[in-house]
Amino acid sequence: MPEGVELVPLAERPDLFRRTYDELALRAFEDMPTPVPISITPEIWERDWVSLPEGSFVALAGDEIVGCARLIRDGDRPDRAENSLTAVRRDWRGRGLARALKEIVIAWASANGLHELYTWTQTGNDNMRAVNERLGYVTRNVSIHVRAPLP
Repeated sequence: MPEGVELVPLAERPDLFRRTYDELALRAFEDMPTPVPISITPEIWERDWVSLPEGSFVALAGDEIVGCARLIRDGDRPDRAENSLTAVRRDWRGRGLARALKEIVIAWASANGLHELYTWTQTGNDNMRAVNERLGYVTRNVSIHVRAPLP
């Protein structure tokens, strides 16, 4: 954990939820190597992006949001959840913060009866894929996006 950073559960600081979108997530979406840019509106963020605020964490350096890791309940299986977004502010990357965030999410999930976490990581996001692999995530499925105009 980088010195001076505090990880706080979103359930304890709901005021950080919208700030995380504005100050971190929008820039993180820009950095994701996806075939089509990710476009999440504030309304979609508010409605869909956190269903387990007690298992979602924000990294604070003083009052600045420098990272986050979130869980979303799996509607099909209550014993598992999706690690929907782990993001670190550009100027804080490479210091172990993504790993610390994922570790606290994994610890919370284990202590609260979840048996499986899954995540989606794009080809081209080699650093996050390496973090996931070091933490025990294994590749089970690969999605390929194919797009062409119709005649």
